[in-house]
Amino acid sequence: MGLNLPIFDFGRLSARTDQARAQQKQLLAGYQRALQNAFVDVNNALIKLRTAADSEAAAQQAAAAADKSLKLSELRYKSGYSAFLEVLVAQGNANDAALNLIQEKRDRLLATVELYKALGGGWHG
Repeated sequence: MGLNLPIFDFGRLSARTDQARAQQKQLLAGYQRALQNAFVDVNNALIKLRTAADSEAAAQQAAAAADKSLKLSELRYKSGYSAFLEVLVAQGNANDAALNLIQEKRDRLLATVELYKALGGGWHG
């Protein structure tokens, strides 16, 4: 049974240990940065989704009001209280409100995709 240990390594083992510790600290710092970035990305995506949902709700209300205005202007026209121009203006407003609602829905869906990506939902691209 022999003992095979180097007595004099001139600091090589100590240097390797120091190098391994430094690499470990570097990897840990990188992991912590990645984790912090992930939390920031998720937080930003949640804020964007909440904002988009609020905007969509407001657009939904505006579209409903524009539709109601259109119906009222049609009734006024049929009853002879207003010109057809009022109906045309109301139709234009209702169309604009409907288009805005569609855009707000699109923005909310895009924000949902961004949240999914931030949560690591397997999105590649």
